[in-house]
Amino acid sequence: RGRLSGSIFLQPVSRLLCPVHFERKEIPMRQITSREIAACVLTMSTNFLRWHKTYIEKSCNIKAGLMEHNLTIPQLQILFFLRMNPKIRTVSALSAELFISKGSLSLMLTKLEKNGYLRKDAPEKEDDGRKVYLSLTDRAREVLKEAEETLLKSTSAVFEQMDDEAKNKFYDKLMELQQIFAIGGIKL
Repeated sequence: RGRLSGSIFLQPVSRLLCPVHFERKEIPMRQITSREIAACVLTMSTNFLRWHKTYIEKSCNIKAGLMEHNLTIPQLQILFFLRMNPKIRTVSALSAELFISKGSLSLMLTKLEKNGYLRKDAPEKEDDGRKVYLSLTDRAREVLKEAEETLLKSTSAVFEQMDDEAKNKFYDKLMELQQIFAIGGIKL
């Protein structure tokens, strides 16, 4: 039941937002444990990945656009990550952040460099000469801008069904989550 059937374009927006229909009900106040919150975050992470694959890839037709640029979705994700995290510039640091082995990552980075999306710069003078520094090319920045616009346009359509109050509440909670995830947890 978790999979959407038929064309993604024929599905009502509410089905795209959540494949399982949830009715809004008043939930009685009860004590929530930290473990329940953690379980919910893990479930949300899995559901987000499913939503990403089901909605973003298919409705944005992102695969066709990437094929035109000779990019895969994981390569695009690496480019987005590098753009959003400019202080992470080495293969080791990128590997640690993305939980990808250095070997697998090196293969992807070599293809990105070969296709003109990434530049591998010489080590800085204070380094021992073994580090290679990564930087995005103008071509990568152009493709990222195009992909981001496509993703934002398509994704924002999902939230058009919400009224302004619901959008504001949802956004505020997303920003709270973003802050928690950005620092790696809640600061006490």
